[in-house]
Amino acid sequence: MKSRNHLSGFVCVFLLGIAIMASLSCTSYAAEKLVLKMAGQSPIEYQGTIHQMEFKKTIEEATNGRIEIKVYPANQLGDYTQVYESVARKPLN
Repeated sequence: MKSRNHLSGFVCVFLLGIAIMASLSCTSYAAEKLVLKMAGQSPIEYQGTIHQMEFKKTIEEATNGRIEIKVYPANQLGDYTQVYESVARKPLN
């Protein structure tokens, strides 16, 4: 079970990285606010989701609110295959 927790954390960080790279490549540098979605597999009360919320808070505080992260736990955006396919289909422009 421990390896699955590490895998879900890796998937979340990987997808967030893809989202940030895609957003930076197609967003004007003069944009006042960047809103990103972070998909999670774990239930709301689970440790993985708690870490996602801490990550969200850290990023938003570090960027003075210029980057906002919306966390969607418990497969609200679909399972990891659906999320990955959605990111892959999204155009970069």
